[in-house]
Amino acid sequence: MATHFDRVKLLGHSAGAYLAALYAATHPENTSSIVLLHPGPPLLPELMQRFGKQMASARTSADNEAKRAIEESGEFRRQDPLALERHQLNTFLPFFRDRGTIELLSLGFTAITAANVQQGPQRMVGSLGALDPMRRFARISCPTLVVHAELDPIPVEWSRLLAGTIPGADFAVIEGGSHFSMIEDAAKLRAAVVPWLRSRVRTARFEKPTRAGSS
Repeated sequence: MATHFDRVKLLGHSAGAYLAALYAATHPENTSSIVLLHPGPPLLPELMQRFGKQMASARTSADNEAKRAIEESGEFRRQDPLALERHQLNTFLPFFRDRGTIELLSLGFTAITAANVQQGPQRMVGSLGALDPMRRFARISCPTLVVHAELDPIPVEWSRLLAGTIPGADFAVIEGGSHFSMIEDAAKLRAAVVPWLRSRVRTARFEKPTRAGSS
């Protein structure tokens, strides 16, 4: 599929931030800027341990009981998409400032999602480790903004380290923000990202489509 853009601006959230960063490192000619929004999980063992402890401390006994009830249900064992979605939302609870927000969300899980979601994080971390990501991130040459949320369980040190690894990267913190700032802190997110885009990134240029074999 041809988009007819010569270069693209990318925004990646959480684990998706790593995909955006890897693309920018691998295809600098195609990338005009990237925004790495609340990148995680941390790729350093000590920060990963802190992240895990923070996630656990933010959960209540009722949260854990609800999660166990889902895991012990027949629907969960049969990998029913709705059961896996409830399980995932329960896991995400510490990422939200307002617990009521999660009741309004639907992840739209399908049978394919349900079959892969539990193994996804381990596969992703294993794949990233094999790619030596920090070395690749150090090769990013386009304007980069790393955004951290103040209330994110992911340690701020990780976002700062990532910003320090990428040459010339800018760093911003959303005060009082949560990991899902696009849901709970949309205005603050726009205030952090839009002015940066306007000041650092030129308007994208369109390139004329070409036909294979034409002269």
